[in-house]
Amino acid sequence: MRGALIRYCVVGTSGYLVNSALFWTLGHLVAYTVAFAAAFVAAATSNFVLNRLWTFASDDCAVGAQYLRFVIVSAAALIVDLVVLTTLVEGVGVPKLPAAAAAILMATPASFVGNRLWTFGRTRIPSPRISSGGQTLGKHRLVLTRRAA
Repeated sequence: MRGALIRYCVVGTSGYLVNSALFWTLGHLVAYTVAFAAAFVAAATSNFVLNRLWTFASDDCAVGAQYLRFVIVSAAALIVDLVVLTTLVEGVGVPKLPAAAAAILMATPASFVGNRLWTFGRTRIPSPRISSGGQTLGKHRLVLTRRAA
């Protein structure tokens, strides 16, 4: 689990960079909460791809269902993010970009657990198929032997 958490944080860092760049850019054009939500969606999408391929090495072929679970976990994290962001900016007076970073840090632990257990926890590992001669089937090798009577 420790390796997955480290990879998750590396992916999260790349998502943070995507999020921050878009938040800063869009923040000049629309309300900061709208800018943050749009940036969050873009970062979450890139994080899904990287987490699927690298962090959790998922080979689940139901990508659409897996992405839907990821979006649900991300939406829950977004709610936490927006509550923390709004509280820090409007209630405490923290500048918007540092407040966005703090909001992301606050939501990350729950997001990791949700994605590990639910989004990517349903990964199906292919079952080995019986073959003669101990042939290699993908990542699996199955050798059948007979016991002497």
